[in-house]
Amino acid sequence: AWQDSTSGALGDAARSVTYPVALAVGPDPADRTGALANVLAVLVAPVLGIVALVLLERVRTLLSGLVRWRTLIDRRGQLDEVRARRAEVVEATLKALR
Repeated sequence: AWQDSTSGALGDAARSVTYPVALAVGPDPADRTGALANVLAVLVAPVLGIVALVLLERVRTLLSGLVRWRTLIDRRGQLDEVRARRAEVVEATLKALR
């Protein structure tokens, strides 16, 4: 909350994290001074962090699902080849055990 109302790179970084607070108090650093702005910044930053983590996990799950789906589509025609190779391996193993 202290850096949220300052000018400069650190203040810009703090304001980018607590960007939704600008809807309540204003976008300028001068608007973010006072008790209300400080309390909002302190309360909103962890909530926004949790929201970002949840959204990041959802995006990761979506991308993982897309990769699995694409892999399944790409390998669908290989099942007969895999079964034939498996039969060869089983036959060679049984021959080696005799």
